[in-house]
Amino acid sequence: MLFRKLLIGVFLVCSGLGAFDLRGVGGYEYLENNGSSKMITTVLQENKLSGINSISMWLTHSWDESWYPADEINTKIVKEGYTPIFIIYWFADDVSVQYIQKNRVAYINYLKRVRHFLDKVEGKKIIVLNPEYNEFGVEGWDGYNDLLLESKAILDSGDIRIGPCVGDFGIYSKVNDEGNWKSFDPSLRKAIKSFDFIAFQEMRSLTKNSSRDIAILPERIEAFSHYLNKKYAKPVFLAYLALSSWGKEGEKLQANVIQKLGKNRKALEKNKVMGINFFHLADVSNHIGYFQEGEKYFGLLHSDLTQKPAMEFIPTLLAP
Repeated sequence: MLFRKLLIGVFLVCSGLGAFDLRGVGGYEYLENNGSSKMITTVLQENKLSGINSISMWLTHSWDESWYPADEINTKIVKEGYTPIFIIYWFADDVSVQYIQKNRVAYINYLKRVRHFLDKVEGKKIIVLNPEYNEFGVEGWDGYNDLLLESKAILDSGDIRIGPCVGDFGIYSKVNDEGNWKSFDPSLRKAIKSFDFIAFQEMRSLTKNSSRDIAILPERIEAFSHYLNKKYAKPVFLAYLALSSWGKEGEKLQANVIQKLGKNRKALEKNKVMGINFFHLADVSNHIGYFQEGEKYFGLLHSDLTQKPAMEFIPTLLAP
């Protein structure tokens, strides 16, 4: 789904994590169509996006330290005032009970390598663990609790905050889909007490979803965050909102959803939502995945870094 150096963003709704006060957008580099690159901090400055203090990076199955060198993170991100967020996506679309059992040792060794890498990164760090794991039988597997706890024990330290990430899979024409949301409880109900927060994701595009399914997304986000906070008594993090602007209505729908999220801010705060993570700051023209052509238009900026209509409503989400 995601590979090295693709952009995402975090927008503060409320703190929820004590000293960890996340406000901002994230990524590592912006890869331009002509092959040159810009650091995300430069892109933020050029677009006059102030008040931002976090930058996010994905660590996939094939991740290597050279993707985001620790010394560059320290000098170009941490010392510039940004908190790094690492999204660990090792299982990806291969996830299943059988796959986890067969590859558990390799996964654990990977986490040990990640921990060694994180030890080189200065200051506070956030980890979003195994997004979208809750499918292909894993959602109902009690054994995943043990894997979560072992993962946390390896990655944990005094300056790291960690949360597992469930996918919102269900009937998207519904605002409240508790029947589906209950399905993953067996996989984390024992382990969640040991984590700092619980994360979730939302992905929509007109290539796969109706315009109505997209239009009611803010209400669904509010309902799901309420469910998660009430059920697990943890701060809630929308780890990534992938909202494609593809299609005739795409940009308008994207802008309307973000505008409505801003208007719903107080409700999200009540649900202890600590942040909203946007799946790409800028469009990535070579991105591929489940949403087909829609994958290329998840950004809040066009691929040439010009702003989309949705950017008009971002300051509401970034306001203190």
